Amino acid sequence: MPAVARIARAHGCGSGSPGRVAVLLLDEPTAGLDTTLRDEIANLLRHLATSRNLAVVLGTHDPTLVEACADHDRTPARKGEAGQRRGLS
Repeated sequence: MPAVARIARAHGCGSGSPGRVAVLLLDEPTAGLDTTLRDEIANLLRHLATSRNLAVVLGTHDPTLVEACADHDRTPARKGEAGQRRGLS
């Protein structure tokens, strides 16, 4: 079951806020890459989220990537169970 991570950097996401939020959706962005490239991708995603005010949503099976670049993560619910959410520092 994949861990789903979200980097929430976009401001004004609340209801009633004007404008639109830029969102970057990625599905397994580091699948098949070595650890050096995975780390570079994680750094790039963090930089993009901050510098471009993007909300980044990752779908990944890689817990190392989640730890490297997520503010929060969410594990989808399994049948009969609640999903888990936690903040990361």
